[in-house]
Amino acid sequence: LAPVLGTEGVKEVVDTVRKAGVELPIVAIGGLTLDDVDPLKAAGINGIAVSGAIINAPDPMLYTMKIMERLMDIPHD
Repeated sequence: LAPVLGTEGVKEVVDTVRKAGVELPIVAIGGLTLDDVDPLKAAGINGIAVSGAIINAPDPMLYTMKIMERLMDIPHD
């Protein structure tokens, strides 16, 4: 995650928005990778934008499958 916010910063933003009664989905964007999926889910994010990571992956289809597995809590090898 970007060092500007980090996991705790993202969680704080999500908590603040939810306490304000806003129920719109919150999507994280910007330089995210597969390693960011679990911490962002734990912080309460509803979605992620990972187009750059997918495009730059050696095998974009495999990378996309790994991200989907993480997002859907599917056990992966």
